[in-house]
Amino acid sequence: MKKSFVGSQGKRVGKYYTDIDDIRLYIPKFKTNLTYSLFNSENNLIKNRKGDFYNSLINVEDMESKDVYKSKYESFLDTDDEVHIVNNNTHNTKKILFIKDSFAKPVAGYMSLNFKETRLLDLRYFKGNTYDYIKKYNPDIVVMLYNPSSIKNEDMFNFDY
Repeated sequence: MKKSFVGSQGKRVGKYYTDIDDIRLYIPKFKTNLTYSLFNSENNLIKNRKGDFYNSLINVEDMESKDVYKSKYESFLDTDDEVHIVNNNTHNTKKILFIKDSFAKPVAGYMSLNFKETRLLDLRYFKGNTYDYIKKYNPDIVVMLYNPSSIKNEDMFNFDY
C-alpha cells in the first residue's frame, strides 16, 4: 500500500513535514480460516471476527482507510488488550501464549497459523494473576516478546497482580 500512513513520528510533525510511509502486508497464499476474539481488561468479549487471515486478523476498515493518520500498524490485531486466535484449519492441538507488548503482534499473528490456539497477553493491561492464567490456559509454549524499550517498564514483569 503506497503512501498510506505517516507513522508515529509523522503524527507528531504532520504530513507536510514528513514522508508518507508505504506498508507491505504479507498474506498467506494458502487457505486460512481463523477466529479472532478481542477481550477488554474486564475479560469481556469486545470484538470477534472469523475468516481468512486478512479478514480475521486485520481491521480491514482501518487498513484500507485513506486517512494517512489512521494507524496501519494498529490495524493488525487491533489494540493491546487480550487476544485469542483459533486456527480452524489445523488438526494439531498445540497452544501458544505470547506475553508481550505491541511489538509482538505481527509475530504472533503469523505464528497463529501453526497452532490450534494462540493467545496474546499484555501485562500492562491484564489485571489478573499471570501464573494462574497460564495454569488455567495450559499452553504448550509461552513466549515473552518485548521491544527493547519495554524492558524498563516494570509492569511488563509484574506476574502476580
